[in-house]
Amino acid sequence: MSIKNLLIVTIIGFITGFDFTDSWGCVFYPNLFFLTPLSILTLISIITLFISNKTSNSRLIKILLIGEFIFYVSRFILFKGGYAVGFTASPDPIILIYDAIALALRIFLLKELFSLKLHYLVVMITVFGLLYLKSTAFPVPPYYFYKEHRSLNKGRKIQTELIGSYTGNVQFKKDTININFKTEVYISIDSIKIEAQNFDHAGTYHFLLESEEMGLIRKDQYGFYFFIDNNDDEHLNFSFEDHKMDLHNFKLKKISNGR
Repeated sequence: MSIKNLLIVTIIGFITGFDFTDSWGCVFYPNLFFLTPLSILTLISIITLFISNKTSNSRLIKILLIGEFIFYVSRFILFKGGYAVGFTASPDPIILIYDAIALALRIFLLKELFSLKLHYLVVMITVFGLLYLKSTAFPVPPYYFYKEHRSLNKGRKIQTELIGSYTGNVQFKKDTININFKTEVYISIDSIKIEAQNFDHAGTYHFLLESEEMGLIRKDQYGFYFFIDNNDDEHLNFSFEDHKMDLHNFKLKKISNGR
């Protein structure tokens, strides 16, 4: 087993996104190379393995590979997604196979480097034990809950900043018959609801921002997500698709702060 083989597999995981996927539930992020905080963790592993492959200092190699193994298992448990995806919240088979290979290569490499007398079966039990631990105890990475908490806090801050009265236009688009039309609208926002007047869907909408860009809006028994396209001190643009699949695009100007 060579460091070069593990380096190649890790580079493939970096390019495809298999090594740092953030997917969970029905949220699938593209498995293509792009720089994110999680992909930088993979890049750290690649740099460590590259140095280990190039140096001839056996003591340094051992230190680097032990450190990289601990680092890899930590980020695998705490940050890795792909283990609770789809409607069944089950592991993604491709991610599962990739992680099994990545873990096995690392353990076999340490076994060879330190001349450990580990039977092949023991190595495989260790690999599947770590996969089982991940899929049962940490299917949604703890990192996600931290990220969700930060998004909610940002959403609450933006929600407070939105308080005020607005006037402008709302555009409706009915996809089924491809009709577009606009009407003027007056909207008043407080911390928990939107009151809209002067258009067909006038009424009170309760809303909660879940991040800086999106939130949940409710009217009567219906609930749907809305998306903020632009928000500054003077303007607010947002859109949502209602239960009839009609698209609503609001382009508003703030006329006063508070109600």
